[in-house]
Amino acid sequence: MKKFTVVIADDEPLARKAIAKYLSAFSEFEVVAQCGQSQDILRAIRQFKPDLLLLDIEMPEMNGFQLLAELDPATIPLTIFITAHDNFALQAFEANAVDYILKPIDQSRFNNSIAKAMRYLGSTSSQSEGINLMKLIESYDQLRNNSTKRYLSRILIKENKKYFFIKPSDVVWFEASGDHVIAHMEKGKHYINENLGTLEPKLDPEHFVRIHRSTIIHLDSIRNLQPYFNGEYHITLKNGDAVKLSRNYKEKLKIIIAAPDI
Repeated sequence: MKKFTVVIADDEPLARKAIAKYLSAFSEFEVVAQCGQSQDILRAIRQFKPDLLLLDIEMPEMNGFQLLAELDPATIPLTIFITAHDNFALQAFEANAVDYILKPIDQSRFNNSIAKAMRYLGSTSSQSEGINLMKLIESYDQLRNNSTKRYLSRILIKENKKYFFIKPSDVVWFEASGDHVIAHMEKGKHYINENLGTLEPKLDPEHFVRIHRSTIIHLDSIRNLQPYFNGEYHITLKNGDAVKLSRNYKEKLKIIIAAPDI
């Protein structure tokens, strides 16, 4: 009978040893790699394409969520997360119905998680796991941002049935488009599945400012400003796009770029 392949990813050698020991009770699984460093974990996943990943969240180089974000969502295996104390992670797990094991690892809890993984691997629903994990990563980011007043460090994009992230710092300007937002880059553009009003408070106000009811610009992208009429301005951005500064938003921009004569 074909065995399910497993990669164990934890920066603590004793934890890897315990996980391998507990997993040895299940003849249906074969451990193909045990890794403690982020780059080694990524290489093992890409090389072996495991059926199951046992992944620690708290690792020194990048956490488990950051590690998964480096992978093509289509290649992310079924994942059981292992965590010690990250409350944001636990809330994200519960909200997205993703399985996790708390440290110190309880064997009974471990066995239940593996049994659940076996049932999952035997079904066809695992094909959507990559998508679920992308939503989990986004949920985790939002929980941290909302609780610690931090701002978005990445934005989830879905295009052509694929999920990936872009960095806000790479966006020249955001444009409202119905219930969506268009992120204009130096080259090309991407569609974000939310409206401009919900996106705005997630962006760092030291770098982004709303200049029109349908426009948010990256301040570092401003090339020049030219007076228009009725107190409005045209702003040329570094990708060559020209956007309008509405007089209703002019006071906000004055303060941010320290230009009282605008």
